[in-house]
Amino acid sequence: MQLSASGSSTSGHTCGLASDGRVWCWGGNELGQASPGGGPKQLTPAAVAGIKGASQVATGHGATCAVQQGVPHCWGSIPNDAGATLVKRPTAVAGVDHVVELGFGAATICARRDDGSVICWGKRRSPGLHVVALGGKARAISVGAYGAAAILEDGRVSEWWIEQDDAPTKVELAGPAKLSCSGSHCCALGKTGAVSCWGGNQNGQLGNPAQGAGGGASAPCRCCCSGRITDPCPRVESRCDRDVAVCEPLSGQRTSRSRK
Repeated sequence: MQLSASGSSTSGHTCGLASDGRVWCWGGNELGQASPGGGPKQLTPAAVAGIKGASQVATGHGATCAVQQGVPHCWGSIPNDAGATLVKRPTAVAGVDHVVELGFGAATICARRDDGSVICWGKRRSPGLHVVALGGKARAISVGAYGAAAILEDGRVSEWWIEQDDAPTKVELAGPAKLSCSGSHCCALGKTGAVSCWGGNQNGQLGNPAQGAGGGASAPCRCCCSGRITDPCPRVESRCDRDVAVCEPLSGQRTSRSRK
């Protein structure tokens, strides 16, 4: 079972991928994103007609895609070069195949193929499909509202603005196990269980207590100075900025990591 919930504040919906490959959706349906052809709200989970044997489901603002035999099939308000097109039934995305991972941005969709390449499409600076020049094969991707990140096979991490054509930039992380991007920030789970975050911090989402809410970090900062995400978050005095991240437990033992 896989779940995907859209981040829309006005017409949020949720979809689940069942073990038999069917996709069930519920919630906001003004654009047909949960139940094509249904009413403005889908109050109970409904199977999406035309989707069988899916391997993944992803939700965006007023839209849903499911990967079926390696090809994304999307419905709802699908972003494109002109803005968006209303697609009333699951429809295959032309020119995109061999997909093993899929993610929605605010107005862009990105997919990782089985050869490690990453391709994005939607409302972008340049029209059409765009292959992201990562400089290596991706083994995992995560897509936020405006930015995305990838873990490469050699352990490097790269990030890029998904609506632009700027080259991806390296993120100073040592081979994380998992990535998760949302809105304007990303977090990485290290192989030891430590969590580091970077990007916007409007709501304190970077996990640095003394920083509070506001500002941001251009480099990954360790959350709470905790060794593992399952450990209790200790009372700490912490600071994180673009040059140095400092975590100082109240016991007085200090750790400092340069951000150069």
